[in-house]
Amino acid sequence: MKEAVEIVEDLLAQPQVKILLPTEKHWKIFSDLVIEGQTGGVMMMDAHLAALAIEHGATLATTDRDFVRFSKLKMTNPLLD
Repeated sequence: MKEAVEIVEDLLAQPQVKILLPTEKHWKIFSDLVIEGQTGGVMMMDAHLAALAIEHGATLATTDRDFVRFSKLKMTNPLLD
């Protein structure tokens, strides 16, 4: 677990990495994504992360193909790009 924390701390130290917080737009974007993506259960966290990225105009770096269900989300696969 310590190694995982160190990896995340290294990522967060990069100048291009930002921690995104929900804004007043979050609920509307999130609820639209849940309906659009027919999201439930464990996929709710994916919808939350997608909503954060969308409301901040960010690109989500992920290898998880489940995010393709959110059509408004900009994504990149860091292993391919």
